[in-house]
Amino acid sequence: MRWDRVERLVLTGLAAYDLVDVYRTCNGYAVQGSSWWWTGQGKEIGRRFDHIFAARSLNAVECQYLEAFRARGLSDHVPMEVRFAPPTRAGSVR
Repeated sequence: MRWDRVERLVLTGLAAYDLVDVYRTCNGYAVQGSSWWWTGQGKEIGRRFDHIFAARSLNAVECQYLEAFRARGLSDHVPMEVRFAPPTRAGSVR
């Protein structure tokens, strides 16, 4: 799929600067989440227009789209939630 190939080229290129696509890091490419949908001609097509990039050292452990916002019609984009678990140094407060 052309769209998928283009997305991967842009998103994987940022890894050279220690900015990874958190959604793909947590979920891989088997999961097809979308943050925006086009509806027309009897079809609904999802796209990932919204991303979160972060350094690997922040240790993203969970990333998901909050679909309930879309279901309630609160926005045409679905917000994302990320849970980070960065390592702590001995004696530091978390």
